[in-house]
Amino acid sequence: MNEIIVTPSTYQLEPGEQFTVQVNIIPSEPISGAQFDLLFESSGYIVDSIGEGDFFTKHGISAFFSKDINSDPASYATMYSAALGPHHVSETGTIATVQMTAGSSTGYMSIDLSDVVLSNSLSQPSSYKVSNARVLIDSKPVLSPPGTFQVGEGNTLSFNLDAFDPDDDSLIFSCVSLPEGASLDPITGVFTWAPTASQVGEHLLNFEVKDEYLSDQESTSIVVLSSDVAPIASINGPYKSKVGRRIYFDSSGSYDPDGNIVSYKWNFGDGYTSTKSDPSHAYAASGKYTVMLTVEDDSGNLNTESSSVTIRNTYWSKWFRR
Repeated sequence: MNEIIVTPSTYQLEPGEQFTVQVNIIPSEPISGAQFDLLFESSGYIVDSIGEGDFFTKHGISAFFSKDINSDPASYATMYSAALGPHHVSETGTIATVQMTAGSSTGYMSIDLSDVVLSNSLSQPSSYKVSNARVLIDSKPVLSPPGTFQVGEGNTLSFNLDAFDPDDDSLIFSCVSLPEGASLDPITGVFTWAPTASQVGEHLLNFEVKDEYLSDQESTSIVVLSSDVAPIASINGPYKSKVGRRIYFDSSGSYDPDGNIVSYKWNFGDGYTSTKSDPSHAYAASGKYTVMLTVEDDSGNLNTESSSVTIRNTYWSKWFRR
């Protein structure tokens, strides 16, 4: 039995995207002509142009070809092709090529053949079967990378997944590898988790956002820290100044991964100390000093970082000594 097939250049389109549809014939007996209607939903597609295929011409056979698109809103196109003279074709080929543009409506849209007539070498009707096409018109949603996270055991981590859909479709969030005790709101994309001591370590999570048809995925890493993790001291050195001039020391960047820093202690290397987070200090003599910052968290853990301080003489002090 002959087969006549609708073959789109792609089966998934963005709204407004152009594509090509070929109508192909696989003969089971010699074919001398074909006629058919191409049906489509007017909200789903626009026919830009219709061209003759190479079913007859690639064999050097002249053919008569006609086409007609019904009035707006177009929902079908009629095509007719027949060999001129006593000619026929027994090989697979394209009888017509249709250039189309996807409409603004989203969803699965059909492109179907109707009222098909195939003629054999005696110009008599030949039996056939039809293979229609179904194309998805939709824009893929986009899920923004959520980043990486750290949280201490017993503390709560919460963040919001961010996604958008070019077609403004409703979106559903999900996670393939949601840890025990964690939750993900499928509508808002809010993730919440308070890991336990047994969950200390790295966890890889795969998130997905989906509209009615298409989806996007992103992964993230969440590191669960033990509650006795030491804080991190950041001394922001080295420092330079002159004798008698104040240096403003900076502890910004110091933090505790699983709690809070409760105390700061600075040792300026010249016998003086401070318990302020960002103290100032003036050195009485030139030279190179080692300054140290020690921070303590709410679990009593300590961390120390050191840096250098270079002090030069001032010009007036040199003149005064003469």
